[in-house]
Amino acid sequence: MFADLDEVLDGGLPIRAGGHRYLIPEPTVAEGLALVRAFAENDGRMDDTTEAHHIAALLKTVRDKMSDDGVGHSKTMLAGRYALLHYAVGPGTARDYVLKHGVVDAGNPLPPKPPRSRGKHKN
Repeated sequence: MFADLDEVLDGGLPIRAGGHRYLIPEPTVAEGLALVRAFAENDGRMDDTTEAHHIAALLKTVRDKMSDDGVGHSKTMLAGRYALLHYAVGPGTARDYVLKHGVVDAGNPLPPKPPRSRGKHKN
């Protein structure tokens, strides 16, 4: 048994965007419950205003740093959606979303599929 949860939890969500590494802090209990509630009350969907509100809350400590590092709005919002899904639904769903939409590195993404050749191949 461990003496403190800090021994097994890192206290945040590590991401890379625009060639830089960031640690999105774990939401507080109240913030986490608000995220889960927002998803549950809306059948897993959020309108743009609600999503932007929750993303701003999650990125509160890293958003300025991302901007200073030159990370654009689209990548910042995708990083926010990744964090939102990670904390509200789970890491698997968040990873699947990022792998589908690209841009933000999540874990060890699969390499791209090789291009297919058309026509007859010589043996």
